[in-house]
Amino acid sequence: MPDLKPPRPGGQWRVNVDIRGGTVTARPGGAPVSVIGALTGAGVPAAVIDLDRSTGMSSSTAVLEDAARCHPGQLWVGGRLGPAGPQARRLLDAGAAGIIVSSSALFAGSRADPRGLRALARFPEPGRLAVAVDILDGHLMVHGFTTPAAVTASEALDTVTQAAAGRCAVLYTDVAAATRARLPDWEQAGELAARYRGTELWYAGGLGSWAAVEHA
Repeated sequence: MPDLKPPRPGGQWRVNVDIRGGTVTARPGGAPVSVIGALTGAGVPAAVIDLDRSTGMSSSTAVLEDAARCHPGQLWVGGRLGPAGPQARRLLDAGAAGIIVSSSALFAGSRADPRGLRALARFPEPGRLAVAVDILDGHLMVHGFTTPAAVTASEALDTVTQAAAGRCAVLYTDVAAATRARLPDWEQAGELAARYRGTELWYAGGLGSWAAVEHA
């Protein structure tokens, strides 16, 4: 997580707070309530990601609901959330600013899930949704970066952007940059931005400084 001291970049950005086993992964032993409180208190836009939900270790939304209730309207939340089930509505009602829809909710094996895509296209508050597309070595990853799907990066992005139809943002995560200490692939990021010009496309992965955030 970058140093929070100014100067901060302009434009749209968020700091992810990844939680696993009751602790913040980037701050081992750090209490989520303290880290989240420090970010929101400093006016830093943030998203809380429940990695236990992402990897299937938990089905509870309590971590996300508690964070949303404590900081209403300030936090996006994610962790194996879909547009079709009741969890998204419950979290928005609890105070979440927005929901990050997991690609696990939109793809099953080698195929897109028609029900999930229809729910995405029909969601009544699309401005409060962002769809996560996590890519490693040219393929979609699901279940919190743990499982490769038989779906190529271009197939996943084409499917999601068509279903979103410009109504909601798409969050592209370069998993190699996020997990293998690699620098972001700026050339690829630029190509994606050009290809999906009609989509509000966010980038994540390997952004460890304000200079990198500005570049993205």
